Order: sequence, then structure tokens, then C-alpha cells
Amino acid sequence: MAIKSGKNPEGNIIALPSRAIRVFDCSCELGRGVCIGSEMSGGVEDVKIWDCDFSKALFGIQIKGTKKRGGYVRSIETADCILPRLTIHAVDYNDDGIPANCPPVFHGFHFERLCLTGRALDHAGVWSSVPPSSWRGLMFRGMRCGT
Repeated sequence: MAIKSGKNPEGNIIALPSRAIRVFDCSCELGRGVCIGSEMSGGVEDVKIWDCDFSKALFGIQIKGTKKRGGYVRSIETADCILPRLTIHAVDYNDDGIPANCPPVFHGFHFERLCLTGRALDHAGVWSSVPPSSWRGLMFRGMRCGT
């Protein structure tokens, strides 16, 4: 599942966020699970993900942006899911077009009762060890992790 809201100038000018999205009771084999961004110039907010089994996905949950894209990702809640990994990071690809006036803002994430397996299936169907969590290249505010 890919959650997006526009890319570069078009996304910033139109500024129509993707919001009030609910993902629950889902499973995924191969694929990425749930991916938010990197085309999120119009903003993404109020996303709730719960009771999902993405243990056979490549990622599980991936939230990404580029430093030139602008926009925001906020108010993301995730609970009671099985994931190979949770990745929140900057990417340096797909960064064409006129840059936004400011970098993207990521804040208000809440994660609780996640099982991060640290094992993922690749496109060839081979299991490999992966870091269960990766947070890099972006500034985060207001993040909470429950038990």
C-alpha cells in the first residue's frame, strides 16, 4: 500500500493532503507493506495502522521523504502489528523538479505493541536479516513508542 500526496511543485502548490487513512487487519507477502512517501509534498496526516501481519514483506512500514520535497507526515499511529522492520528515512532518489521552500516535517508518530522480526523476504523469496528499525536522515519531533 502506498500513501502519497503529490510531488514537488505540484504537490506544494495544490497542497491537498492525504488524510484520515485506516489500514487494519491486513497481511502482505513480498511487497513493502505500507509505504508513506516519498511523494508527499501535499502532506500526509491522520494515518492509523493496526492488527496487520506484514511479516513476509520487504519492509513492513516505511516512511520516507527527500530534503527538497517539502510537505509533512504527521499523526501516524501504529499498533499491534508484526513487521520485518520499521524504517523512517530520507532518500536521495526521485528528487527532481523545483525544490520546496523548506524540507519536509515529520512529527507526531506513535508506535506501540509492534513485533519487529528483523527478518525479511527479498524479491527472490530468500530470507535475510535486516535491521528491525532504522531512523536516519530526517529531523523528528513528537515521537512516542509504547510497550
